[in-house]
Amino acid sequence: MRNIFVFFILIFTINIQSQVELDIYFFDECENELKKVEFELIDSNFNLVEFKKNTIDSIGVYTLATKLDIKNGDYGVNVFKILKIEKFGKYTDTINVPKIRFVTSNVLHSTYWSYYKCSKICNGKEVDYFSNGNIRLQGNFKNGKPNEIKEYNEKGELLTQTYYKNYNLKFNRINYFNKNGKLREYEIYKYKKRKTIIKTFNKKGKLINKEIE
Repeated sequence: MRNIFVFFILIFTINIQSQVELDIYFFDECENELKKVEFELIDSNFNLVEFKKNTIDSIGVYTLATKLDIKNGDYGVNVFKILKIEKFGKYTDTINVPKIRFVTSNVLHSTYWSYYKCSKICNGKEVDYFSNGNIRLQGNFKNGKPNEIKEYNEKGELLTQTYYKNYNLKFNRINYFNKNGKLREYEIYKYKKRKTIIKTFNKKGKLINKEIE
């Protein structure tokens, strides 16, 4: 009887040690408030991960997705982040929700979307900053729709420059930069019927890849 008890204790201990306990918080920069909300995880194969009591059974790279309600629940801020979980045990993270945010309606099947700076729709040139004072994002908008958006890392290094087609979410071109702020490569987007053609060029304008989605 004692051996059976020890066996079950051993199995229970192994299961506990082979899990990741997620302790995720969200810091809303507009409200200056730390929040804890429900979220979803998507694995590297684009499968929705089922988890209970904020525990998962595998380490790896996941995409976290959630939505923070604003304006009395009519709209929500879409939040995404890549989580690199490298060991079992407790994983703690605080995800900043910046002031310039991508907002969609909470109404089912609604196609509404817009960029806001806190509770105000983005118009003209808008800039958002990291807590260290470096630029996080700057863009040009018209009634919440983007024409151009530049994104930076916390060191102040320019990462991408995205041009949009007719103020919608279709890209015209995306520029990628190295750590010195020099163009590394760029993508050109063409839309034909239900297909998207993406051509990638190096900094000298030589075609290096072509994809059809």
